[in-house]
Amino acid sequence: MVSGLGVTAVAGVAESGLIDTGSHTLSLSATDVAGNETALPFELAFEFDTQSPLLDAVLTPDTGQVDDDGITNDTDAKIEGSISDSREIDSFTAQVDGGDIVDLFDQFGLDFAADGTFELTLDDLADVAGVSRDDLIDSGQHTLLLIATDDLGNETDPPFELVFEID
Repeated sequence: MVSGLGVTAVAGVAESGLIDTGSHTLSLSATDVAGNETALPFELAFEFDTQSPLLDAVLTPDTGQVDDDGITNDTDAKIEGSISDSREIDSFTAQVDGGDIVDLFDQFGLDFAADGTFELTLDDLADVAGVSRDDLIDSGQHTLLLIATDDLGNETDPPFELVFEID
């Protein structure tokens, strides 16, 4: 409840309910001390989006003993994945083995298909890691971290992690 100068307004919503993800409408009306009320309330529609983009990625083909063990003997393997979010993706970054964080949009001009899919070749991953393709293939197990950030600043948290090995 807010009051002052003879004006009283009641929100009727718990503070925590105002920041729930989704669409909201704020309606404001005023009643003066004589009981006169505004004919039409002022309405403001707004939306809160606190959901981070969802990331998924796999090594393909995965030729290890198990279909999803992250091991392949295919030197033309790639990482295929998707990002889903109700908003536009503003940033998509990758890091290999704790190295530099690389913006995939800037580095490769990476863009998404209409369905939000992407792929990273071994050449792309070697560039992100700052090593040659052969060094990436010959150096055992690797950890790829991916982070997507939408246009409202919501980012994948924790980063998506994919462990892979070219055997």
